[in-house]
Amino acid sequence: MLVVSILSHAKTEIVVSNTDSLKTKESRDSTIYADFEFPAEFPGGQEALKEYLKKEFRYTRKSLKNKTCDRIILRFTINVDGSLSDIEIVRGSGNKRLDKKAVQVVKNMPRWKPASEAGRIIPIRYYLPIKLD
Repeated sequence: MLVVSILSHAKTEIVVSNTDSLKTKESRDSTIYADFEFPAEFPGGQEALKEYLKKEFRYTRKSLKNKTCDRIILRFTINVDGSLSDIEIVRGSGNKRLDKKAVQVVKNMPRWKPASEAGRIIPIRYYLPIKLD
């Protein structure tokens, strides 16, 4: 078994979109924000997220043969209660099994500390690249 390699720089590894307008999408009767004062955080921070991905996203060398990209990019919403929803693949690996496994790993994540803006907890859109080695 091989383990997913996490990019070394946190700013490039886990990117929150700030390119959309402040209110970007209506979903479940609430606005999803792209700009905020305090970002959402995986329990334990960036290092804990790296460890979680290393532990949970395992794959065989054989599964790498069918990939066309060296990373999978997932997008999801972090809701006000820290739960994740609207999980989707922005850029797949070219291997459906790897892509499906990445989505499953995100679905199984613990609740995050939600983002906030002006003292108010808000839902945000989050982008998570996972590098494949």
